[in-house]
Amino acid sequence: ITHATHLQASLRSSMNRESKSQQEVNLSVLRRQDPAITSVVANSGHVAIYRFDEASRAWSRRDIEGALFIVSRSDVPLYRLVVMNRLSTENLLEDIEADWNVQVTSPYLLFRKASGEVTGIWFYEDTDRDTIVAQLSQIRDSLRSMRDSSLLQSSGPSPMGGAGFPGHPHPHMPPAFHGSAPTFMHAAPPHGSAPTFMHAAPP
Repeated sequence: ITHATHLQASLRSSMNRESKSQQEVNLSVLRRQDPAITSVVANSGHVAIYRFDEASRAWSRRDIEGALFIVSRSDVPLYRLVVMNRLSTENLLEDIEADWNVQVTSPYLLFRKASGEVTGIWFYEDTDRDTIVAQLSQIRDSLRSMRDSSLLQSSGPSPMGGAGFPGHPHPHMPPAFHGSAPTFMHAAPPHGSAPTFMHAAPP
């Protein structure tokens, strides 16, 4: 637990600069959903969520977009990724686990959970994405360290050397990116070659 306390202090020091009043408003709203939240350690103003379907081998856009927060909690799970949805009352809540496999292919952050589920997050701001990736990696590594020290029970096999990603929303754009750009975007993500970590691009 001491290790976690030190990590939380380190993460808080690297938060995006916001006015104290805005931070307090965000924290108050988040605590209405989850009273165990103790602080916001990182955030991004606007993201959109995508899901990879193993059966169809294709990406689809979920009806979730809005502000993203990484929060610390007073109970297990110690950290959670939250997207406060502007489209409906269905928010995204993802418990951050030691076994997350995180990859970046601009402008997306991709993560595979121990269950094999793959999620893609599109960021309006590249700098926000880079900050969130750094925080997620730091939290994940800390959780692995705590797990290995028997402070947390293992939630499954380590992803090191395990499955990679089946593809990503770029360059094979999800349906929302074909034609005109979605209303929340100023421009559609650029096309490019497939990243080297790809096993197979979606059809």
